[in-house]
Amino acid sequence: MDLPLLSAGTPTTVPWKKGVFSDVKTDTLEADTVNITTLIVDNFEAKSLTLDQVSSVPNPPINKVTLFGDTSGILNVTNNVGDTVPYFPADGSLPAEGNFDMNSNELVNVLRIVPPSDDCLFGNGATGTNQATAIGDGANGGFNQGVAVGQGSSTNALGVAVGVTAINTGNNDVAVGNSAQTHNQFDVAIGTAAVTHGGIAIGASAAASGGFAIAIGDTCVNATPHSCLIGDSGILNVRANNLACDLGSISQPFKTCWLRDAQPAVGCIFSMFGAVTLTNLTAETSLTTGNANGNPSFSANQNLGSVIRFKVGYSLTVASTATLTLRFKVDGTTVVSQVTGGAPAAAVASNCVADFVVQSTTLFSNMTISANSAASSITSASTAYNPAISNTFDLTGQWSAAATGNSITVNYIYVETLYAT
Repeated sequence: MDLPLLSAGTPTTVPWKKGVFSDVKTDTLEADTVNITTLIVDNFEAKSLTLDQVSSVPNPPINKVTLFGDTSGILNVTNNVGDTVPYFPADGSLPAEGNFDMNSNELVNVLRIVPPSDDCLFGNGATGTNQATAIGDGANGGFNQGVAVGQGSSTNALGVAVGVTAINTGNNDVAVGNSAQTHNQFDVAIGTAAVTHGGIAIGASAAASGGFAIAIGDTCVNATPHSCLIGDSGILNVRANNLACDLGSISQPFKTCWLRDAQPAVGCIFSMFGAVTLTNLTAETSLTTGNANGNPSFSANQNLGSVIRFKVGYSLTVASTATLTLRFKVDGTTVVSQVTGGAPAAAVASNCVADFVVQSTTLFSNMTISANSAASSITSASTAYNPAISNTFDLTGQWSAAATGNSITVNYIYVETLYAT
């Protein structure tokens, strides 16, 4: 049946202004507004197309697809088995913002793109606020410019977590690796299952649990604060890749070098370079009060068999037959002493070396005095000692008689420790 024209004119083929049809089959259709239940055409051109927003549409026939606008205003495509994906132009361009659900067979499950001033979230349940980035199912980019990449990854403010279940607990943290975890601010954990509690851990299952501790190497675990542990339990050596490489520098030297393989570790803990003079006084007086670096104190839990060695250089002047008693003390108690002088002497250059061997309950002492043009004098002793506690050593001098002609000037004292291996 022919449709009557709604307006007259020449030619009589003017377009319809409005039409309502149950079925339309035509080669050409021109209209401003058309409400059609079923429209089958070979070619379709229009300035705009308005669709109702619906949550879903019936499945189309085989080899057909249906376009529809969902309740979020996104244009979708549904195939004959009900698979629904966002419709994208053939050139692959994406709108600047909005939510786009993608089929599970696509590259990602959910893609959400928002303006650069806000968040960028990829993945089912990906969350984050204030310019956060979260990529992966359940990823959480935190609340302030955090970055989380990986399923179940999570970070706090200004942190970066990369890996499946990589988690940052503190702010400004970096966790890279599956199950890598940080717990304090400014932590770094790199490697599968690497864990930090206020430090840096690099390597699979590496852990730094001491404050500001560093652990580098697979399964390397460092619980000592402010220290660095390198290598796994089977590490053989640490070496430089350049024969000109120094360990430390003049301006920043290492304090102590500990060695093994039959070579004792040696460290200087006290070096007095300011001279101390004792004259015309019979009171016992400390000779370790000059300008110095360090102090002659030893921390608790000293290694048994370690040797504490004092090297003393001094000049001795004696009037008449006065004597000078030199005493080494530990926490105020004398452990070994020796008398020198007894005959007139004028600025005689002398040395004193004392070795103290740490034992379980005693301290074995060996004290040697050498003076210019005189035989050496040696004294040994064994006294009670507790290496489990901190111990402070001292060297004192005491003249038998007060006289201006009795004088000892200690030019230097050097204390070193030889640690048992």
